[in-house]
Amino acid sequence: MDMLLIFCVAYAFGCLNGAYYIGKLFFKKDIRTLGSKNAGARNIGRLFGTIAFLSTVAIDSLKTIVPILFAIHILGLQGWALCVIAIGILLGHLYPVQLNGHGGKGIVVYLACALVFSPILLLIVGMFIGASKLCGIKTRTSAPIAFFLLPFLFLYESAIDYAFLFFILTGIILFVYKKERT
Repeated sequence: MDMLLIFCVAYAFGCLNGAYYIGKLFFKKDIRTLGSKNAGARNIGRLFGTIAFLSTVAIDSLKTIVPILFAIHILGLQGWALCVIAIGILLGHLYPVQLNGHGGKGIVVYLACALVFSPILLLIVGMFIGASKLCGIKTRTSAPIAFFLLPFLFLYESAIDYAFLFFILTGIILFVYKKERT
């Protein structure tokens, strides 16, 4: 199957921004103009509550998990093709064409990818963030460190393609995060 087609379909899935559509459908508001002006789960949760937050997490998780699992179990894709899909979904989430490139920060997409590719490694990352919080370290500090550890954990498992994928995903997310902070 052509990698460009795979990327475009994945990007289209990524463009389905849960926070934006929940804000528009249920609250008649454009989340991109409220709060932090970010079309993401954290912003919609702050503005419209827990149900809006959880609904956004569910939509953003499903738009990531379903295409990847479909590619694995129905199309029989593996390795680098799955990396192209994950990158396409993340870029669609960050820069959705129908929202003029103003999407979320990609955290839920990143975590959903980790859940599909290695639930155990995601659990380790979660435990690191939890332990850091117990030690008084803010999630805002520990999460980027934990995200950066994930590719190394894939390397340790000898999953070179997924290590490469998570280096790329982490780099993209940190780039977006840094860009928004400056």
